[in-house]
Amino acid sequence: MPNQPEATAAATTSPSTDAEHELRARAFAEELRRADYAAAVARFDATMSAALPSAALEQTWKSLQQGVGAFKALGSARTEKEGAYQVVRLRCEFERATLEMKLAFDAQHRIAGLFFTPPTAEYSLPSYAKPERVEERELTVGEGEWALPATLTLPRGVAKAPAVVLVHGSGPNDRDESVGANKPFRDLALGLGARGIATLRYEKRTKVHGPKLAADLSLTVNEETVHDAVLAVAKLRSMPEIDPSRVFIAGHSLGGMLAPRIAERAPELRGLVVLAGNTRAVYDMVPEQIAYIASLDGRTSDEESAQLAEVKRVAERIRALEAGAAPNPGERLLGAGAAYWKDLAGYDPPARARSASRSSSPRAGATTRSRRWTSRPGRRRSTGARARSSCSIPSSITCSARVRAPVILKSTSSAPRSTPSCSAISLRSSTV
Repeated sequence: MPNQPEATAAATTSPSTDAEHELRARAFAEELRRADYAAAVARFDATMSAALPSAALEQTWKSLQQGVGAFKALGSARTEKEGAYQVVRLRCEFERATLEMKLAFDAQHRIAGLFFTPPTAEYSLPSYAKPERVEERELTVGEGEWALPATLTLPRGVAKAPAVVLVHGSGPNDRDESVGANKPFRDLALGLGARGIATLRYEKRTKVHGPKLAADLSLTVNEETVHDAVLAVAKLRSMPEIDPSRVFIAGHSLGGMLAPRIAERAPELRGLVVLAGNTRAVYDMVPEQIAYIASLDGRTSDEESAQLAEVKRVAERIRALEAGAAPNPGERLLGAGAAYWKDLAGYDPPARARSASRSSSPRAGATTRSRRWTSRPGRRRSTGARARSSCSIPSSITCSARVRAPVILKSTSSAPRSTPSCSAISLRSSTV
């Protein structure tokens, strides 16, 4: 596919048609196919170019093919608008799997985000959803530069309903925690609504405002998750349809790990629900998770062994930072700055949950039944076709173009080929 017209198109700021964006996406894929990484990187915006130079892009592309086999062909494409970005989803056939390459183009037609995900199938309602029993409203959580679009799901015919704030796991999640055809937060909202319980779910800050956060080395989980969850709790409690004494949070993965910290800043909460939240330090879990993913097909290559060794080295460096080591200038580990890891030093979710429970006192209008928040470790179970891969790691690990740890994606005979056995590879300007 000729390159000169594409270079000209990328240099202009005039509006482009869907067909023109598709041409740019196909040209980028062809550059990856023929290993012309310099030409591919020339299409990136400034942040992506700095975060994913040609050598890093080459390593990522080769790591991807190590897991799913050689790149074979391009398939169909579709375009859609996501906020300020024009997104192209391009079907890519590999030797052992089919993936979608998702490219986000900015207003200057530069690539501001690159993702490889399972093919997107059509979402279908779970059997327990009863849409006729609920009503939904569009709201905003927060205000000003960090405002987040949100959806309130209310049960019909229920006055002063109990309510739950849904708090995301790792990654720049939308309000439904969408992965392919799976929308677990929408499932929860509709299912709970059918049973008389309201929910509030919102776009994660790192999805809506990722570019603003990309260069912020002072970022912690407070800015990533905690602050917005606290604002969502306050929003729910202020609504006349909600019983303010019966508001809970349900945190998934990272959101579950941070549930006790959220409760400390929102002591009016009635209780916490933890969904696959980790109770151990991230630097202990990440090497184990990646080693597990690498072993799924029964073989671990020399390249994967080297990548796993690098992950362990990074994990030890994070351990040192949390123990008080001084950060290096501009240092990023697994996509996050030293402040992110130092903020989590010594964080013990079960202990903090117990402390939050003891320090809570009944609020005006609350029932006198005591609350008891407990942490009970458990093993994740597959729930069939609607199961979602979950990693209890910071969103910076799964979604940063600055990740220096490996990207390992394997397809196994025991898993549906359309559902790789790990979280989607995400490469974007944002570090979280």
